[in-house]
Amino acid sequence: METTTAAAPREGSEASCPTQAGLLERQETLAAGHRRALERVNRLVESQQEITEELSGGLQGMQASGRELDALDAEARQTGLLAAVTRAFSRRRTVLARKSIAEGLLTQYEQVSVSLRRGSAFADELHLCALELQEEVELLHVEQTQHLDGARKAAERILEIEAALDALDPSQPQGAREEDRLRFEERSTSSRVALFQAGAELCRQELEPARALRDTVLELHAEMARFVMQATSSVNAAGRRIQALGVAADAPSVVAELNQSLQQLDAAMGATEHYLDQAQHLLTQVLPELSARVERDAADRRLGVAEDLEAISRERARAMADRALREAADAEVDGHLGRDL
Repeated sequence: METTTAAAPREGSEASCPTQAGLLERQETLAAGHRRALERVNRLVESQQEITEELSGGLQGMQASGRELDALDAEARQTGLLAAVTRAFSRRRTVLARKSIAEGLLTQYEQVSVSLRRGSAFADELHLCALELQEEVELLHVEQTQHLDGARKAAERILEIEAALDALDPSQPQGAREEDRLRFEERSTSSRVALFQAGAELCRQELEPARALRDTVLELHAEMARFVMQATSSVNAAGRRIQALGVAADAPSVVAELNQSLQQLDAAMGATEHYLDQAQHLLTQVLPELSARVERDAADRRLGVAEDLEAISRERARAMADRALREAADAEVDGHLGRDL
């Protein structure tokens, strides 16, 4: 999955202070990335639906052919004079019918095997997509942590400035000049705190849809991989008996074993019904709702940056610093507990 994250800070590096324009651009980039990811997941679900329908049709065909073969075998086992006379006149037809069913079963088995290989390749694609979505989640966590760290360092500097202002001696010749310098630095540093906090909040808001998409794909992969493994085992067992059917001298025993194998496909048939229902639910409800939420949140979101940064008071600067330090401490605790990872 393509992700546009060139502007995001890397783990282990110190985040530079974002700008208002940079944050707005990052917000638009993340929203566009979510839209692309949603479109890709939608295509994946449609592919899953197509492969599952193909498998369902193939499995149903194998079971229907097995029932036809079983009917021929039951007819051959009938007793009585009429049944014996009927078999004598229909022997050639029965042999041809059995041969036709056996050839049809072999063709169906080969087609289902191809579908299962497609399903296996598709499960690998789902896994790759989940890994890429996880990388995006990880990057948002790193970016959020670095913004919070930047806010914490700026907040600590505000407290140092406050201490320096309190320690100033107005009677000293350089006192007024130093006070002006420190007040200017405090306002500038407060602006950095606000921008870092806005960046951290942006990451926090974007994490929810990123995780939702990742978890959707991860669940699809886990179920598809499990289904392909189980179905492949059952289909291969039936395939060995289908191949034996064409050359077996003792056809009734082979037919019995074949029908037993075909009955084991019931679980795979039930799974295809589940996956078709799941795909329909994702396509008609889950993904449209998630897409609408992403669009709505992107339209409604406002970055929380103060508009009067040039006129921040000392009291407000201290309040911003205290808040930034609390948020950084909370984030550190969350990191140790492993929450939201």
